[in-house]
Amino acid sequence: MSAIKVGVRLRPINEARKEKWAPGFDIHGRRLTLGAKTYDPDVTLSTTSTQDDVFAHAVPILEAVKDGSNGTILVYGQTGTGKTHTMIGGEGNYDGVAIKSIAYLLDYVRDQTRCGRPTALLMSVLEIYNERITDMLSDEGDNEVTLLNGFPRSTTQKTLSSLEQAVDTVKTALHARHVSETAMNERSSRSHVIFMLDLAEQREDGRAEVSHLFLVDLAGSESVKKSEASGKAVREAGMINKSLLALKTVIMQLSTNQDPATRGHVPYRDSRLTELLQDSIGGTARTMFIACISPNGRDVDETKSTLDYATKARSIRNVSNTARDKLQVRCRGLEVELLKYKNKLDRTAAEKGGYWISKEEHERNIADADELRTLRETVSELQADAKEAKAASGLVKGEIELLKHWLDEKDKDVDRHKQIMAANIQKMQQAAYDLELQVAKRAKAARGAVAGDHDAMRCQIDDVMQHLDSEELALASVHELDAMWNRINQRHADTIAALQAIPLTLESEIMECQKRQAQAIRDAMAAAVKSVTESSTTI
Repeated sequence: MSAIKVGVRLRPINEARKEKWAPGFDIHGRRLTLGAKTYDPDVTLSTTSTQDDVFAHAVPILEAVKDGSNGTILVYGQTGTGKTHTMIGGEGNYDGVAIKSIAYLLDYVRDQTRCGRPTALLMSVLEIYNERITDMLSDEGDNEVTLLNGFPRSTTQKTLSSLEQAVDTVKTALHARHVSETAMNERSSRSHVIFMLDLAEQREDGRAEVSHLFLVDLAGSESVKKSEASGKAVREAGMINKSLLALKTVIMQLSTNQDPATRGHVPYRDSRLTELLQDSIGGTARTMFIACISPNGRDVDETKSTLDYATKARSIRNVSNTARDKLQVRCRGLEVELLKYKNKLDRTAAEKGGYWISKEEHERNIADADELRTLRETVSELQADAKEAKAASGLVKGEIELLKHWLDEKDKDVDRHKQIMAANIQKMQQAAYDLELQVAKRAKAARGAVAGDHDAMRCQIDDVMQHLDSEELALASVHELDAMWNRINQRHADTIAALQAIPLTLESEIMECQKRQAQAIRDAMAAAVKSVTESSTTI
């Protein structure tokens, strides 16, 4: 057996509304003191706590779900204390416990699938509005849902493959949620919303096993006088308070008797909310109860009430979800039930001096009992088969969705490589063009320099011829100048050859880079094909 874990989260003081910290409200570690009374939850999260701080305390519930147990994370409290912010996130920022839990389980699904163990995560979203449960992911968004033993008979399920898809699904569902503005909250939730996550895994014997996680965002308890609700909002507030009162009654009943076999009648059916949560509170699930409270002095009464019931919830012991513990609890319950019937039979026999029936009636009763037992066994088998078939179908859908997601990621990788290659080629082409311009400028400068040398040489020849007195000296000077001319021409030819070789070298480098980029794309596509082949083989 495991106790319900209780956390308390305080919202910050709203200075814009001129709120003031309640006198006598103190925090010492996890202990809270309000007036003359103290409260000891499992964890206290101050006004400066972050969403990551809250989620860190919810991880043990998710680990239990991964191990095959059912789990529940529930936020509760007065309206305007940040329940929806804690569960889902702020306006446009989806970073609440529900979103982080989905991301955590999706990582587990991917790891299990890569290791060859088919696993899938499916999500349904329910809304309880005015004691009516609706499927928020159905085509119309308001298909009514009926319950069987505390679980929905049929809901629309989305197979999740990525966090982006999960957030889009949550947005789609919450778009239809009933909300309104009150004096205490600009977006006051007028309904309870439950995110149901089914974690389906294939066991070694080939059978599918499913564990459930309920993420519950309750509407807040509300004082009509403080919220200044009117008209339709008054009826909504009345239905919200009625369902929360039923939840409080269940908590009080369970907290007074810890033995599941002898605790007697628990009024789960007084509300659709408690009927849906009967496995979460006093059932087999691992549950965390997050009480959101306000430190504002004006909200002291509601804060005390929330802390009182949170403390009561902490004393509730849920039964372990293992088959052995379930059997033990069931046996103790049957023993108690058998003793009740035996005592009733003894009282009846004592009153009537014995209880006799005919042999035919006795045989008919035995036959009816055998037939009833057979029918119950058949129904149980059919329900188990239907649950397993649903889980197996979810596994197949999960594999397909993951495969599609991985293919999309590989396509994006290939497109990214193509874009990088195109950008590199464009850069190289621009560099080649710039180099050609530089070569042309340098060639023009070299030709100008040679022409200048040629003109200077001619001037020197003229000067020499004018000043030489003999033909021999003139001839020697001419030979010397011819040698100088040949050297200049050779230097010019070497310069031109070096400049002409630069574009050829650049073109070779561009071709080599293109080859490397083409090889990178082929490698990426080969890796994608290999991944698809391996995933297909796993399916």
